[in-house]
Amino acid sequence: MFWKTAYQEGREQDVLGTEARQDLPRTRNLGTDHFELTVAWPGLLAGLGYSHATGGSKEEVKLGFSLDHTTGLPYLPGSTVKGWLRHFFPGQYSDPRKQREVLEFLQEAIGNAGLAIALDVGDLDKAKALEQLIFAGCDAEKRRVMRPIEQDIFHDAVPVRKGDGGAILAEEVITPHRDPLKDPVPLRMLKVPPGVTFRFRFQLNDQGMPGPDKRKLFQYLIANFGIGAKTSNGFGQFQEVAGVNTWELPERRQGGHGLPPAPRQGQQGHHPATAGGQPQQPRPPAPVQAQVPTAIPWERLKTGTVTLVGTVVALTPNGLRFKLDLPGAPPGKDTVDVRYPARSESDLGKRFPLNVTFQGKGAKLKADSASMTGSAL
Repeated sequence: MFWKTAYQEGREQDVLGTEARQDLPRTRNLGTDHFELTVAWPGLLAGLGYSHATGGSKEEVKLGFSLDHTTGLPYLPGSTVKGWLRHFFPGQYSDPRKQREVLEFLQEAIGNAGLAIALDVGDLDKAKALEQLIFAGCDAEKRRVMRPIEQDIFHDAVPVRKGDGGAILAEEVITPHRDPLKDPVPLRMLKVPPGVTFRFRFQLNDQGMPGPDKRKLFQYLIANFGIGAKTSNGFGQFQEVAGVNTWELPERRQGGHGLPPAPRQGQQGHHPATAGGQPQQPRPPAPVQAQVPTAIPWERLKTGTVTLVGTVVALTPNGLRFKLDLPGAPPGKDTVDVRYPARSESDLGKRFPLNVTFQGKGAKLKADSASMTGSAL
């Protein structure tokens, strides 16, 4: 498959590097605000509704993905970012009770983001007016549609740094169980793996609230509640980029436009960070480590469902046999069989996160293919 050879082997390095280098000057010239967040485990899904499958192969990617038409890189459309952020505001709901709940949530989010904006529970009209200013470009007080230059703009979110292992795309498998009496059919799809850093870009004005406050609120919402498809299943979660003050733009941190002065005619340019006459590229911040389930000692295992990491140790007639990370487990108690018709010899030795049901020290651990919550670690 193309994505395996082009993306997993790192051939997109030049494209990603070029896009990242060109993106910041474009962002600066547009006067936009931005922040960077790193994809957390198990990854990011976007554009699943796009049709990519042909039906000609069982190994093909069945579900779609958002890929930029020019570069082929994964991205989040600006309309997706805008719509996701707007659903945190009460104007999208008709039920008065739901509106109050969303308003209380928004008030709490504003406080947690460190913003000094007063939105009382009774300020439903004020919250709706703020929503119209930010997302619709409508001034409710003056009863007019603002000029385009006055409106907030939501640009596409793009990857700027590769993830753990040097990839920006990885394979994911989900296994819907539509009939309890029939074998499930695994569906292959693509995801952005943990560790990939995305830059979220905006052009924010001071209509309704200061632009920097809007940026802080947007970053808080995405960093804490995710974005993209299947967020309720854990996908689309982000972490702060270590070592980067994402509240401030580079030009504001540097006290100017962030670029060295242009050399005069007949003079060579000078950059303070040089070695051997060559400008030194700034070091990127260390990637955020992906969060994976940790091992649980056998004596601490409690009745219920828990996420554990298992290593494929054998193929069974109907699936895979896993050895779980359960230190101190009695012999034979740390293995579980998973029904998985799409098994192959290449699965041996791979590690998967599994949702395992534990019904007591005397009972056998249970898991099925639906519990394979992510691709191989």
